[in-house]
Amino acid sequence: YLGGYITSDIIYTPVEDKPISYYFVKFREEMNEVITSSLPDEEGGLVSAMVTGDRSLVKETGVYDLFTRTGVTHYIAISGLHMSILGAMALYLLRKLKFLPHFLPYLLASVFVLLYMAVLGFAPSATRSGIMLIVFYLARAMGRKSDSLNSLGLALFLIAVPNPFAASSVSLQLSAAATLAMLTLAPKVSAFFLHLHPVFRKYWFFRWALDLLGMSIGVTVFLMPLTLLYFGNVSFISPLATLVLSPLMPVMIVGGFFTALVGMALPWAAAPFAFFAGIAAKVSIGIVSFFAKFDFLSLTDDAPFVGIWMIFAVLIMTGCYLGRNNGLRLQLGALLCAALFLVGALSHTVLMNGVTSLQVYGGESAPYLVADFPQGKMVMPLYEPTGEISFPVTDEKISLLYVKGDYTRYESVFDQYEIDAVVVPDTTPVEQLTAMLPEGCKIYPLGSMKAKIGDATVETLAYTDGTATTIRTGDFSLLLTDGEVDAAMLPLQRTAADVWVANGNCENPQIIAASYGIAVEGEKQRIIQNAMLSQGAETATFDHCERIDILTRGGEDIKVLERGGLV
Repeated sequence: YLGGYITSDIIYTPVEDKPISYYFVKFREEMNEVITSSLPDEEGGLVSAMVTGDRSLVKETGVYDLFTRTGVTHYIAISGLHMSILGAMALYLLRKLKFLPHFLPYLLASVFVLLYMAVLGFAPSATRSGIMLIVFYLARAMGRKSDSLNSLGLALFLIAVPNPFAASSVSLQLSAAATLAMLTLAPKVSAFFLHLHPVFRKYWFFRWALDLLGMSIGVTVFLMPLTLLYFGNVSFISPLATLVLSPLMPVMIVGGFFTALVGMALPWAAAPFAFFAGIAAKVSIGIVSFFAKFDFLSLTDDAPFVGIWMIFAVLIMTGCYLGRNNGLRLQLGALLCAALFLVGALSHTVLMNGVTSLQVYGGESAPYLVADFPQGKMVMPLYEPTGEISFPVTDEKISLLYVKGDYTRYESVFDQYEIDAVVVPDTTPVEQLTAMLPEGCKIYPLGSMKAKIGDATVETLAYTDGTATTIRTGDFSLLLTDGEVDAAMLPLQRTAADVWVANGNCENPQIIAASYGIAVEGEKQRIIQNAMLSQGAETATFDHCERIDILTRGGEDIKVLERGGLV
């Protein structure tokens, strides 16, 4: 593909003869509008993402990041499970019509799946699952059985022939690999759990729970290389989160679908469906928020032991497979690989003690800078939030919070978090703000602010239409310029930063000499990025990633990692 951007004015010319795909897109937009208007932002964004595939609102509200940290983003991406639930719903309703011949409900269900694929814009992952489901229904209509592996191969063939570039789709790769795992590895893992004790095979609840848990573990292990490559993170809490979330998923999908379908014709009649879908979504967000607190039970690609462990695991399992008595050898090899992994993970946890982590999150509503020091956490919106305020922070305590815009909009944040100090514009009425803040919370005026978080120092200089904030920990320094800032007016020691985050317009940007530059979206983004490059800095922009992680231990071994670059 060739990427580009337009510098001149855009001339829009309506087309009279619209293609049929236009009407499917409009129908999808209408479904999204009905769902999001029937539910609060967080619940509406989640339900809409699971029904229409529109993830814009779920990202703006911060819910997507919670699902990512918990390792259950597959619940949001429309794929096999979503299509199967809606397909099963359509087939169930059609089979209730007793006057239809045996084969007709399956044919009509196939048409329903095909139309739903069109509404989703024939997204690769949805198309893959839709084709497999249609093959299954057609086989049933003819009184035949379908082979799942052949169906998967046929689906990928039909997708890749007209569009070979679909093979580079991350969602399609993950969807196809997960399906392959469910057909090959996952049943063996589930069978292993079921044979641990006879009682597990006796009662349906244990069979259902262990089958689902085994499937989730099998898929997690199978997808580990791809997940590390594209997302830089694998959560080991995800199998348990999947087990808890699974009963809620059909309620959200079916409830959201009928909310959209009925709401387009009779808005008042959609209320019952929206109620149940909203309750299920609210509970799901609460569950994910709880499990996200255990994000330390995850594997990241910056851990040096990961590559070494994968190499040894492949060598060990290859040797076990080629040897005699494969069954016993493979079990011993699996135990040895697990032991090596645990040793590496524990060692990495010890080595990461005392590391400062800074994340710069992208987002249309308000990007955020989150600095996680060993002694506390700082949160700073890079823009004044436009939608519902939802920080990408799972801890209940924030050491220092920057308030952008109207302070009254942060009332829910003040209630949700234990906040030690806030930084507010000089014009903020202190008495009214104090009444809203937690007891003992300090208030710093933005004019010229300096605060300590353990061994780290946060200092802000305010200008007429902008600010310059410096974060120092040990020998490491991060400079954030926000709004209209003239770099020539900065103190000399601030212009030599390890990392420079530029938000807004910075005059004389070539004065700042940083090792790494991050340019947030804006009119001057390209100019600032070129200035960063002229100083020999490595650069990143939020055109190409959703989050940037900065790791350092007092200024030593600085690592900058871009997340979600191919999503």
